[in-house]
Amino acid sequence: METQNYTVRQNRGAARVWLEGARVARAGFTPGVLFYIASSGPGHMFIEAHPEGPRKVSGKGHRPIIDLAGRSVMGELKTGDPVTVTYKPGRITIKRGGDV
Repeated sequence: METQNYTVRQNRGAARVWLEGARVARAGFTPGVLFYIASSGPGHMFIEAHPEGPRKVSGKGHRPIIDLAGRSVMGELKTGDPVTVTYKPGRITIKRGGDV
């Protein structure tokens, strides 16, 4: 398990979390892997790999990218919120309240 402190950024006026690189790959989210996003309470969401997921990890080679943006995806998370991102095999958790 790995953790990362992060601040929710903004893109075109919407809250955005951009995850990329080695941590994402070590959690099993390589380019082309399908996943879904779910909320488990205010300010707490998770990404889970699933063979029938509606979303796909983008990127090329060894640089996977997961781009989460917009109210429908971000739910209660707002631009500037500190969050803690936890990477486990097959699951990434994003929870408000990181130590950024």
